[in-house]
Amino acid sequence: MKRNPFCKIATLLLLQQKRLLLHPVFLLLLCATVLAGGALGLASGQESGVQHILLASEGDDPLAQEVIGQLCAGEGLIRFEMVAPEQAYTMITKTQADEAWVFPDHMEEQISEWVNAAKREPIVRVITREQTPVSTLVRERLYAALYPYLSRANYDNFLSDLSLSDPDGKAYQLARPGGDLVEYQTLSGAFVPDRPEYLRTTLYGLLALCVLFCAFACELYALRDTERGVYDFLSLDGRPFAALALTLSGSVDAALAALLALVLSGNAVHGVYGCALMLCYAVCCAAFAVLLGALFATQRRLGAFAAPFFLLCAVVCPIFLDLASLRPFSLFLPTGAYLRAIYDGRYAIYMIAYTLLCTALFLLIARLKAKIVKR
Repeated sequence: MKRNPFCKIATLLLLQQKRLLLHPVFLLLLCATVLAGGALGLASGQESGVQHILLASEGDDPLAQEVIGQLCAGEGLIRFEMVAPEQAYTMITKTQADEAWVFPDHMEEQISEWVNAAKREPIVRVITREQTPVSTLVRERLYAALYPYLSRANYDNFLSDLSLSDPDGKAYQLARPGGDLVEYQTLSGAFVPDRPEYLRTTLYGLLALCVLFCAFACELYALRDTERGVYDFLSLDGRPFAALALTLSGSVDAALAALLALVLSGNAVHGVYGCALMLCYAVCCAAFAVLLGALFATQRRLGAFAAPFFLLCAVVCPIFLDLASLRPFSLFLPTGAYLRAIYDGRYAIYMIAYTLLCTALFLLIARLKAKIVKR
């Protein structure tokens, strides 16, 4: 009595899974994925240090102290530090910080004079080592911090021209609109931005590379088995499925390790969709790896191709930078499709089609090779 083909596939998957889990190097790779992903995820919630800005006040002006306190209390990509003016000059000279924002004494009076056009001299002094695009963007935080006080001074000046006054600012507070001016929205719907985590995209990208790396490693393992004749007891048509089962088992294990890393680091897994997407990505990586294995045919050739390939993935895929000119090329790689599918379900459909295409090409190449050997 013939066994059900699905039972054969399940048995093959279980056997290959057992082989992988008994391999110490593979277990070490899974542990490294969990630990590295968890460590990077925890680091994403800490201060980034992308820009180190020193905040200094030339006196004890309460308004300057209030602005400095608001900047220091904020969260984001900028690390603010309150220092004395003399220390700020020294730290900039020694390249211990990127910029220093020095607030004047009697700051409220200077703002009033600036609004009244009585004295249009700069209010805040910015000391910088060099002018960079990042420093220009960072100064938007300074402008945003100063704007409410300039707005209030302009309001008082307007009332003064009308011979009116609002000493307690009650009318000004009532006139201020409530709510958020900007709503942040992704393709999946609106959401309120939480604590900024500047490494979240990088975390997803590196974990995705880990899954792809595990798929490659398992495919190299399968090619070695093929060269050593481990699968010779199987028919020519059945041998490709043994390699596919080994690679698929390894990539699914790596995907589960990546999901565990996301959970341990406190980052969003995106619920059922995120888990299903990660598992689909694991299947996609396995299909892509076995296709390359069928094309390169030997462990040595695929191993030589792996290093430049992963370097290409790190550059082309939106892991560290999302360059518009490289976006079309990233869709030719499983990692690029997965990272875009996290926030756009259309790419999930694309990834499934990509997986089916890779699987079909792999089976076609395997069938052609089997026919050549039979002849």
